Amino acid sequence: IYALRADENRTRIEIVQPPRGLIFDRHGALLAENRATYTLTVLPNKAGDLDALFARLSRIIHLRDTDISRFKARLKSEGKPGLYRPQPLRLQLTDDEYSRFALNSNAYSGVDIQVDLARHYPMREVTAHIIGYVGAVSEKDLETVDKKLYRGASRIGKTGIEKSYEDLLHGIPGSRVIEADALGRSVRELEQRDGTAGRNLYLSIDAKLQTAAYEA
Repeated sequence: IYALRADENRTRIEIVQPPRGLIFDRHGALLAENRATYTLTVLPNKAGDLDALFARLSRIIHLRDTDISRFKARLKSEGKPGLYRPQPLRLQLTDDEYSRFALNSNAYSGVDIQVDLARHYPMREVTAHIIGYVGAVSEKDLETVDKKLYRGASRIGKTGIEKSYEDLLHGIPGSRVIEADALGRSVRELEQRDGTAGRNLYLSIDAKLQTAAYEA
């Protein structure tokens, strides 16, 4: 029984969010893509006093009130199971923030950095009113979606095509079994179950014509 408990303490199941579907114009010009970024996550059952942790983290990483309130709302929404899953706290860390945390990581139990995919829009304001944007998942968002598909998700379509076709773009999450150290940080991957990437969308608009209209 002690061996079993020890095994349970060193392994956990993590949800792996699928790559979001890409968006193209009618000729295949890229309008929305994914780029790698760093996300600061917290494993609540390993982190101890969360408010004290946030105060300490704020010394090396910029934490906004909205980051903290969103984290707490997500944790409340997921209930007890959410205590045992890494929850996103700060999205898109800068390289300096990543480096500062890496140097001090041993001082923060239950805190880790994951490589995430952030949305990038190559045509920026030219197609912004059509494509829309994705933003951090809020408590209100979780009331309208299948929570199983959004466990561990950090972003969701907020406006435009990103919101209207969220069901197609989001995909189906996978999972992995990881080995963790005493602080709850990932050491190695033991098993993985692949999810399904979001579907790509091809719109009827012409990017070159849209650019000409914008410049005019």
